[in-house]
Amino acid sequence: MLDPDAWLDERQRATSLLVQRVVEEHYAFVILYTHFIRAEGWRHTRAFFDSVPALVRPLVMAMLRRNMRSALYLQGTLRHSDEDIMAFAIADWRAILSFMSNGPYFFGERPSSVDAALFGALATTLMTPVQSPVRDFLRTQPKCVAYAERTFAQYFPELAANGKY
Repeated sequence: MLDPDAWLDERQRATSLLVQRVVEEHYAFVILYTHFIRAEGWRHTRAFFDSVPALVRPLVMAMLRRNMRSALYLQGTLRHSDEDIMAFAIADWRAILSFMSNGPYFFGERPSSVDAALFGALATTLMTPVQSPVRDFLRTQPKCVAYAERTFAQYFPELAANGKY
């Protein structure tokens, strides 16, 4: 099996693990919050339900949103105000960006597993029309925007060529 982190030293492996945990175990819940709970995100996300029969669509959407609210409350995200949730997420990204190299990938010239986690989170935040203070912050970070655009173009050239971002 190929190990995308085989070339990392011990400190880089530790940093990779910490960054991935922030993205996957904290920021992922912020994404769910911005897309399913905040009004700005919900307006966009509702389009995913167009294929649900019109008769049951309101019921399905209400049930999903109720379940999402419950899960986010139990997990802890919804125990905070919108302002705090956005501030926590921006603090996460400030910390992550402080570790990011100026190279094409997180640790420089070669990709590693942390790049997959980061790109997934950045694509969901930067490359969708869902508005949020986190998206606004990330768009003011040239290193972050360049990283997302470069990764998108390299790994999804068919979409990048068609201007799907």
